Amino acid sequence: MLRNTIREVVVIQEAERFGISVSESEVAQIMYSYQLMFPEIFEDALDTYGYDGLVFGLRQRRLYNLVRDFIIYNEVLPGIEISDSILIEHLDNIEAIDVELNDESRHYIKNHYIDHFVIVNFEKIREQLYQNADIIYFINLEWS
Repeated sequence: MLRNTIREVVVIQEAERFGISVSESEVAQIMYSYQLMFPEIFEDALDTYGYDGLVFGLRQRRLYNLVRDFIIYNEVLPGIEISDSILIEHLDNIEAIDVELNDESRHYIKNHYIDHFVIVNFEKIREQLYQNADIIYFINLEWS
């Protein structure tokens, strides 16, 4: 869990490099939408994290999503190649032996391949950011 949290933080830290930010009004809109759609969960989150903690968490989540999307659209997807041979290989890799590549299925198989390609390649970038990050662990041990 800690490793995944750190991976999210190193992605968020890329926001500055890409010129991505989240305005106060955007956070307010997210909070308002969250409160309307999930009033009980919103109240529980306020009780648990407090107003400032909730604002911070929602801002971080939004930054992560914006940076992730930026990386996907600007670094991952431009490198994708889609040919019939790649789609057939993808079907083999996912062991879809009963699926045939034809005019009717091509669109669905292509979308599945793109989804898979994005997940795998974004994770590679996320791992690379993690490996290249200067990470300092602070451990607070209280002895009784």
